[in-house]
Amino acid sequence: MTPRPTHTASRSRRRQRGVALIAVVIALALATVMVNDFGAQTSVESFAAANARDQVKAHFLARSALEVSRLTIRLQQKIERQFPGVQVTDFADNLMSAFCSSGTEFRDFVGVDVKDVKGLGIASGGACGIHLATDDGKINVNCAHDSSNEATVASRLMDLYNYQTYTPLFEEEDAEGWRRTPEQQTQAIMDYIDADNARYGASGTSEDYGYEQLKDDYLPKNNYLDTIGELKLVRGIDDRFWTLFGDDFTVYGSCKLNLRALDSPNLIRAVIVSTAKDPNDPVLRNPEQLFLLASLVLKAKEYFFSFSKVEEFADFIKDPLAVLGAPDSKTGVARPPLNFPGFPPGTKIGVELDVSKLRQMVTVDPYRTYRITAWGEAVREQKDRDGHPIFAPIRRTITAVWDSDLTPQNVRSSPTAGPSGLKGGWAFLREE
Repeated sequence: MTPRPTHTASRSRRRQRGVALIAVVIALALATVMVNDFGAQTSVESFAAANARDQVKAHFLARSALEVSRLTIRLQQKIERQFPGVQVTDFADNLMSAFCSSGTEFRDFVGVDVKDVKGLGIASGGACGIHLATDDGKINVNCAHDSSNEATVASRLMDLYNYQTYTPLFEEEDAEGWRRTPEQQTQAIMDYIDADNARYGASGTSEDYGYEQLKDDYLPKNNYLDTIGELKLVRGIDDRFWTLFGDDFTVYGSCKLNLRALDSPNLIRAVIVSTAKDPNDPVLRNPEQLFLLASLVLKAKEYFFSFSKVEEFADFIKDPLAVLGAPDSKTGVARPPLNFPGFPPGTKIGVELDVSKLRQMVTVDPYRTYRITAWGEAVREQKDRDGHPIFAPIRRTITAVWDSDLTPQNVRSSPTAGPSGLKGGWAFLREE
């Protein structure tokens, strides 16, 4: 006969079953935490890998766009040899639709579907583009470092801001309490860049602009500027000054302004004032009419009117409304009528220029520099329940400057290399 379990033994077995249950619950909780942690880490790593992949995709789309821009510039150099004045780079943005879109934009532009041509277009999930401009119509302040061009740069600077419209700027102190005249502002810019320590235009006087006494002290560059942003370190160039004139400066290209690239009303006005035959011409003393005259030069581009000679620019400034209102010289087709508020039809406005002075200040040449913004964009695949992207696309942007007069140090062996080949190279390249 089997002995009957005692009360104590029965209670011990119940306790063992309770411990086992607790152990199972704890094990399940730990397993759940570990699985969730593993899942979270996997998701993070998956997103990180996808981001890295999309960044690489955006990077190479931007680089591809940059290479297309270089190809366009090379094409422009060859076309310029046979057809001077034809500027295909002005249409580079539209041509990029063949390489940087799914094809709809390019088909609408030229009537050809990129799907019919191998190597064109981008599959879904990406886009790219470029924007080409030139710095040839700006004042190259780095020319101040060359003693043979110092006087030219100083004269251009004075022409730019020594005008009655900007008198209030020089009647007040700058942001750091420095009060200056246009002449002193020009001296400050020249002295920051030129190679010596003598004050420009004041023989025997040393440079002293108090840079060493500022809270964040520094020394004048006394050398070529690497970027135009360094110009903000010069005394007197505060936010007000930069807002007015910052877009008129560059550190690339020639020391002369290229008439074909002039797109700044400030600089066009400066060219007109400094090269006028009669310094007392009433138009020069009327800011409203003078800036209207400058805007007409910009208007000429909209009419596909280009200047191939300095004399053509002088003739245009003498009577721009008559030139723009005349029928097209090639087709004989009448141009649309011009309408400027405040100036009724028949109003004559113009200034006679001294061509010899104009030649000293400007040139009419093919573009030397190209400022390029190339971007690539990768669309991220993660979507919500409604099919909308969860994250914004990843974009990489490359800012570059191409100098067509630059001779690369490492020239590849090719049919275009040598004296008869095409020069040019990157003077600046930055990706962000």
